[in-house]
Amino acid sequence: MKKESVIKEAGFILPVTLIMVFFFSAFILYDISQLTLDRKIVEERTLFVKEEELKKMAARDIVKRLRKDPMLITTDDLNYTVGTIHYQVVDGDEDEKKIEVTLLVPPEHQATFQFSYNIDKDKIIKWVD
Repeated sequence: MKKESVIKEAGFILPVTLIMVFFFSAFILYDISQLTLDRKIVEERTLFVKEEELKKMAARDIVKRLRKDPMLITTDDLNYTVGTIHYQVVDGDEDEKKIEVTLLVPPEHQATFQFSYNIDKDKIIKWVD
């Protein structure tokens, strides 16, 4: 009588299944964390673009007001669809005005910048973020 070799496979499937489930779960958790990170990056980039757009619109409109009456030292608010700005002409002489601007971009983001406008040259000569 010939002895047949018996392969015992009992208990083989469970460890393999557990290993596969572990790797699948690790992959899913990694993807979820990457998705969360990507969403945060998109939100920050969107906020940055809105802020830059608001800065350009604010500078353009403030310069337009200074062209009308360069001797007017004023504080005012301007409202846009992107956000709101508050500006103040803080210093200046007949040729140059220094303007401080505060941006309010929803939700609850605030930034400031300054620029100097030369009336004779009709251009912004200094910009500080």
